[in-house]
Amino acid sequence: MKKKIIITAVGTIIVGALILFYAVSEKDTEQTKGHYKAELTMYKSPICGCCDLYKDELEKLGYKVNVVKSRQLALKKEELGIPKGKESCHSVVLPDGRVSEGHVPLDVFEKFVSDKSVYGVTLPGMPIGSPGMPGLKTEIFKIYSFNKEKEGGVKIYAER
Repeated sequence: MKKKIIITAVGTIIVGALILFYAVSEKDTEQTKGHYKAELTMYKSPICGCCDLYKDELEKLGYKVNVVKSRQLALKKEELGIPKGKESCHSVVLPDGRVSEGHVPLDVFEKFVSDKSVYGVTLPGMPIGSPGMPGLKTEIFKIYSFNKEKEGGVKIYAER
């Protein structure tokens, strides 16, 4: 009788472990199959660590981020239409070709992704306390929108 109870208990534990293993491996498989919000491309300097931290933040939101390291970022930013004086350390290109420049606050980034009327947004420079940048926020961030063709100019898109 005791032997039957022990065998039943061990069997139950094994079945439970298999179910748990299957659930965890299925979740991992979904991530590797590409079940994410969108696939983004980040252009950054090979030596910039804050860009990697921003990439991590985007991945936490459910995006897949492919990184392209370049020492020719000025040329890429010009190609992407980033306004002069509004550049930052990295550029993130969405699948539809629109661009987010710099450490744009994550809620503003999410708003931008769904706002197809805007070609690009930028948080110029590398403000302390913005996503990916260490330190406490000490100022109001002005996030600008812009058009690639320069028509319509640069406008304030959001303040945080």
